[in-house]
Amino acid sequence: MKSEIQSEYSDFRYKYQEDRVKEIKEALKSLYTVKLEDQKINKSMECEFYIHPNMTERGLMCYCNIDSLSYGKHLL
Repeated sequence: MKSEIQSEYSDFRYKYQEDRVKEIKEALKSLYTVKLEDQKINKSMECEFYIHPNMTERGLMCYCNIDSLSYGKHLL
């Protein structure tokens, strides 16, 4: 019984933290407008919390898919 309660609590806590981290990332992404070739790409970006190895600076590392872009320079 005790282990079942602990397991349920652990699952609930993990899910809550996961949802909260998603909300925080979305809030941070909404602070800025990121454009590529004059088109907003905020919604298509995937961001993860990141600690830079050089000076342990904390931040977000964001990725966006650029497979559809032609080879060459683009305006960000």
